[in-house]
Amino acid sequence: GRYSSESVISPDGVTQMWQRPSYLQSDSGFTYGMGWFVGTEYDPSGYDHSGGGNFHSHMAVVPETGWGVVVLVNTDHLVLLTKPIELLTWGVVNILRDQPVPESPDVARSMYLGTFIIVALQLVSLMWAGFTLRRWITKSGNCPRGFWQVTLRIALPILLNLLVAFILVVGLPQFVGIPLAALLYYTPDWGFALVLSGILALGWLIWGVVSFAMTRQQLVPLPLQSTGLRAISHKQTS
Repeated sequence: GRYSSESVISPDGVTQMWQRPSYLQSDSGFTYGMGWFVGTEYDPSGYDHSGGGNFHSHMAVVPETGWGVVVLVNTDHLVLLTKPIELLTWGVVNILRDQPVPESPDVARSMYLGTFIIVALQLVSLMWAGFTLRRWITKSGNCPRGFWQVTLRIALPILLNLLVAFILVVGLPQFVGIPLAALLYYTPDWGFALVLSGILALGWLIWGVVSFAMTRQQLVPLPLQSTGLRAISHKQTS
């Protein structure tokens, strides 16, 4: 807590900042002190914190070794940069200690890239569904008929897309521990991709309603028409 010969924070104040609060329980191996994350998933255990906006910074301190490392980057991305910069910071700490550089799978980056692939597949499949519906309208003979055809060709794609949208819009933010509104603010590309997934699922739902209505319109007159023909034929025979 000193800068040059001046005391900025008392030793007791520094110690208090690095204490684990008694009211906070965590199974992740680290908790939050007064402005510092206490304990990390890396070895050696220490104290760290990061911040960003149009930039990104990460600072780690290991009092037992006497080392502290600060990494500053003039750009920011909550998903693509947070974990790599964190690994870089603790990697420098370990290099200074002549220890192996820590490695950790970047699950968030994989989910980030996977989201765009899934949304792209949703968009392409919805476009294909639109062309299919147009073909059903112009050529009624290709329209799904019967319970199983309607279920497999109309109901199942709708349910799958609604499930995907629910997982992306509701489940994924809860999994990463960041609300959708925060993702829209800090990572607008990822947040809007999640919202787009929900919009595409709504498009699938509208497509399904139109397709089912058209299927019913094509199916209902057939028995009536057939019954009418039999009645006319019977009358003529009589």
